[in-house]
Amino acid sequence: MAKSRRKLQVFIAHSSQDDWVASQVALHVQECGAATFLDHSNIQVGDDFDAQIFKAAAASQELLILLTPWSIQRHYLWMELGLFWKTSKRIVSIYHGFTAHEIAAHDGIPVRLKLGHLVSLNEIDQYLKELTARAQSWRLGNG
Repeated sequence: MAKSRRKLQVFIAHSSQDDWVASQVALHVQECGAATFLDHSNIQVGDDFDAQIFKAAAASQELLILLTPWSIQRHYLWMELGLFWKTSKRIVSIYHGFTAHEIAAHDGIPVRLKLGHLVSLNEIDQYLKELTARAQSWRLGNG
């Protein structure tokens, strides 16, 4: 059986104040063999922003949320979370600028993010290792 050329796609949700960090995370995700969606890189000026977000969410297999003090203020983050939660796709939160204790105590952060996969940016290597295996399996048609 010939190998498939399709790639697992990771939608990276973040605040515009975290564009640089999100871009660095995207580079690491791509090194794992996955494709990425970043709004600031993949949506062009003049595009229907909402339509592009919906399209990218539908095409992505997992959501990686860069959870920061800035991103929790972004209304689109909660919409993006809902799009993935509704379809039972994988959701992982990488936190930065918070401690795990602060996230647990924060009333504005949904319980789904507190109970799900919550990883410190300083401990992203385990997520990337697991992502590499998922991306390889996806390419081979087992995803």
